[in-house]
Amino acid sequence: MKSFVSLSAAGPHPLKVLARGKDGSVVVEHPVLCVGELDLSLTSGGSPVRWNVTRETLKEIADNSKRWTWPVNVYPSPHRKVSETHGPSPGFVESLTARGDVLIARIKLTGYLAEEVLADRWRGFSGDFTKSPTLPSGKFEGWVMWGGVYTNKPAAGFSIRIESEQTAAAAAAWNAEETFSVALEIATEHDGSEKGSSMKTVEELTLEVASLEAKLKETNEKVASLTSENEKLRNDVVSANRSAAEKASLSANFETEVRTRDERVRVLEAANASLSTKVSTLEVENRTLTANLQTEKDAVLRKEVIGTINAALASGVAAKAFEGASDDPVKWFRDRFVSLETFRSFVSALPTTSAKNASASSGSNDIIASDEIASLSADEKERVASASGGTGNYADCASLADFKARRAQIEKGKQTRA
Repeated sequence: MKSFVSLSAAGPHPLKVLARGKDGSVVVEHPVLCVGELDLSLTSGGSPVRWNVTRETLKEIADNSKRWTWPVNVYPSPHRKVSETHGPSPGFVESLTARGDVLIARIKLTGYLAEEVLADRWRGFSGDFTKSPTLPSGKFEGWVMWGGVYTNKPAAGFSIRIESEQTAAAAAAWNAEETFSVALEIATEHDGSEKGSSMKTVEELTLEVASLEAKLKETNEKVASLTSENEKLRNDVVSANRSAAEKASLSANFETEVRTRDERVRVLEAANASLSTKVSTLEVENRTLTANLQTEKDAVLRKEVIGTINAALASGVAAKAFEGASDDPVKWFRDRFVSLETFRSFVSALPTTSAKNASASSGSNDIIASDEIASLSADEKERVASASGGTGNYADCASLADFKARRAQIEKGKQTRA
C-alpha cells in the first residue's frame, strides 16, 4: 500500500467522554482532521506536497469509513506501518462524522490507553490517511482514514484536552441513559367510548404493567446497590481521614467518587419515582378498561337473553318459565345457566302453545319486554293497563307487534269517543 500520509488537524478541541464500561474501557469523541491546507512534509509521512483539505474531503472520508472493511486501529505514539497493525490494539475508531469544518471520530479505548487518555496524559492526536489504496479485495476509491495515534507532538499543531470534571459528568450522563420512558395513549370519542384503532387491550396493558414493574424492581435493586456502595465509600473516606499523611493524597479522590455515586443514586431515584407513577397510571387505566369491557359484555348478554326469551314467548312458551327475569335479565341468567348455548338448549326444550294462550294462562307479569317496549312512557303503559281491564298488567302482549296492535285499539277507541 503506497502514498500513506500521517497528519493532524488544527485545534485545540475538547475531548468528550461519552461512556464508561465496567471493564475500564471508555468511548471518547474528538476531532481528528479539519478544513485547511496542510504541509505534509511536516508529517511522519514526509511527503513534499501540500494537502488542501475541504469540507468535501471530510465528507468523503466519513462516507468511505462506512465501506472500509479493516478495523481502524488507534495506538499511543509513534505511528506504525500497516504491517505493524496486525496484532492487538488498545483502541479502535468506531465511526467518523463530518461536522462543518471538522471530522469527528468516536473512538473506543481499552486498558492502559484508556487510563492514560482519561488521566490527561495525551494532548494531541494524529491520523493516518491515504487516498485510493489497493486492498486485497480490490481498489478503494477516495480518501480514507486507516489508523491514528495519540501524541504530544502533533505535526500540524492539533491538540485535544479532557475538560475538568469531564469524568464525573460522563458517568452521570452514561447512567442517565439507563432510565425508561413509556408512552401510553388511549384515544376517546366525545361520548367517552374507546376508539378501537388506538385502544390497547387489557392483556396488552397487563403486559406493560408487568414489564414496568420488572424494570422498577431492577431500578430499586440498583438504587439499593449504589446506596450500599456509597456507604462503603463514605466509610473508606472516614478511614482515610484518620491518617493525616493519607488525607492529602486520598481524601480528594474518595470525595470525588462519593459525589459521583451520589449523583448516580439521585438519577436512579428520579427514574424510580417516574416508573412508580407510570405503573400507577397504567393500573388505573387497566381497571377502567376492564370495567368498560365487562359493561359491554353485560349489555351484549342482556340483549341475547331478552331476545331469546321474547322469541320463545312469541313461539308460545309460557311466560312463567322466565319468572323473575324482568328485574335483572343478566343476573337471572347467570344464576341459572353457565353459557348462552345451554340457555338456548333449555328454551328450545320448553313446551309451546299459542303465544297469547301461554301468556294469558300464566297470569305472570314477568314476561320480558323488548327494549322498545320497555322504553314506552308511563302514559302509554297506563293506556295498555286500561285496555287490560285496569289491572295494570300488559304481560299478555307477547311481542312488540301485539303491543302496538293493543295501543292502536286504544287510540281508535279514544277517537270514536271524541
